[in-house]
Amino acid sequence: MNMLSDGIKSVYEYEVQWGDCDAADIVYYPNYYRWFDNASHHLFSSVGLGFSELREQFNSIGFPLVGAKADFLRPSRIADKLSIESTVSSISRKTLLIEHVIRSDNQEVVRGEETRILGVIGDSGQLQAAVIPNKIRTRLCFNG
Repeated sequence: MNMLSDGIKSVYEYEVQWGDCDAADIVYYPNYYRWFDNASHHLFSSVGLGFSELREQFNSIGFPLVGAKADFLRPSRIADKLSIESTVSSISRKTLLIEHVIRSDNQEVVRGEETRILGVIGDSGQLQAAVIPNKIRTRLCFNG
């Protein structure tokens, strides 16, 4: 993978709701993965790579997730205001890595990452990873 010292960043804000929490009144951990996904799509849309643009310009179904992980540093609770900073940290021929840092009251709550592909439907009708074109690479980092 090519490491990007200047990959794009975006910030997605979310306020924890009652339904996000478990019986211990803390966020149920799968919700963080849902918020990573939302934050990634927010990042893509911010540079003109939303679902409709990807279909129209690149014949792609989007950036499907192929891997995810997280480190849970402290609990979040109802009404916490979360700030999810997402950064494209590296791009290879067919994959990109997005790093996420979730903060509440300026303290890190969760660190995570997602590995995504540029998804296309192949001749066999199956989902496959496409080579990420330079036009997309340019939008995902400042130096192209």
